[in-house]
Amino acid sequence: MGTAKAVADTGATAEAATVASGLQRLLSTLLPKVTWQVAAVALALMGILATVLIRSCSGGLPSMPGMDPLNTLPQSVRSAASCPQSGGDNCVIAGTDLLLSGGLTSGRALPLSVQVDSPDQLADTVRRWRAADPTVLVDGPVFVAIGPSTTAWYADLRTGLHIETGTFASRDAARTFLVRAGLIR
Repeated sequence: MGTAKAVADTGATAEAATVASGLQRLLSTLLPKVTWQVAAVALALMGILATVLIRSCSGGLPSMPGMDPLNTLPQSVRSAASCPQSGGDNCVIAGTDLLLSGGLTSGRALPLSVQVDSPDQLADTVRRWRAADPTVLVDGPVFVAIGPSTTAWYADLRTGLHIETGTFASRDAARTFLVRAGLIR
């Protein structure tokens, strides 16, 4: 019985050695190919992860001071506002414009200042507005509020767009204008 077992063990050992040798040959030919494929996939995943991380950490579109602020306005405001050729400061919407219909300004023209500010300037402006204890309508990457003297304040921290209006007949009138203008929903 001992001899039969020794012969069987020798056969099993030889068979295991053959399998191990075959596995080693297979790995030595496939491993370099698989290693490069794994490395390529890992690099692609790291690139995608880096892109997602960078985009999630950025504040949005960079501010572009010096850009024509009128081009950043919603179309309804852009078409209604009469502005000097030099930019968006001292724009006016006629009191008879449909954007102001319903007595939003009691028939008066609505002056508005439109500009594109740097992120630091706009952050300072929003801090100043918050300190004035306004009625805040939207607070996030876009800040929209109605000031104590029923003026509308709009700041898009992603693009740098900054709008301040003249006075409205009431807070509801200011809110109606902001909705009509497409500045809030």
